[in-house]
Amino acid sequence: MSIEVEVAHCDPVIAWGLMSILAGNPGILARLRAGGSLDMMKADVLIADYDFAMEFVRRHKGSAHYPSRAPRVMVMTARDLEWDVHQAMSQGAHGYMTCSCDAQELVYAVEKLVEGSPYVCKSIAQKLVNSLGHESLTQREMDVLQNVALGMGNQAIAETLGISAGTIKTHVSAILSKLRAATRTEAVAIARARGLIGVPGLRHAVPVLSAGINVPVNLARPPQHAGLASAI
Repeated sequence: MSIEVEVAHCDPVIAWGLMSILAGNPGILARLRAGGSLDMMKADVLIADYDFAMEFVRRHKGSAHYPSRAPRVMVMTARDLEWDVHQAMSQGAHGYMTCSCDAQELVYAVEKLVEGSPYVCKSIAQKLVNSLGHESLTQREMDVLQNVALGMGNQAIAETLGISAGTIKTHVSAILSKLRAATRTEAVAIARARGLIGVPGLRHAVPVLSAGINVPVNLARPPQHAGLASAI
């Protein structure tokens, strides 16, 4: 029985590259997602750009009508920061891959998701392993850090989070210590470099794709270790 995959990516070149790779495998039936629609689909796996994937899981994960056989969601993106990966996986994505992955790994990832296992690509896995050497921030410290990055002072952060300014001061001290930063500005710079917090203004376009197109099965299969770019 074929694995059904839908592709929804804001970059049509990447979308067709994914389609080409997937269509070269007889056990996979790939099609493009209709016009950026966020409606539920009948597919085993959804491969989407970061923003589409996040919008899809936010809309459907909390629904009482979320079907037991809903598609497993794979993020395909150029965004490789620790913060982005954490946000995606914690909000409901099942897999995370960068556009530099090779064709063989993409197919393997699809198969793992269908088996029910989460998957992150090799380059992301290495980043996550490297981060294990750093002392982790608590969720509350992350909340404070996000507001520090917005240029807010302790009192303003306290009012935003509904806790005392003294508690905020304690959290800021802990953040500086864990990030080994001397100042709030340095802490924000370190956090952004590690990908713990997002970069202001980083947004991606909404996918605009053709509806329900099935790729012909006679498309040539790309070399096993070719990167995604070689298939497009």
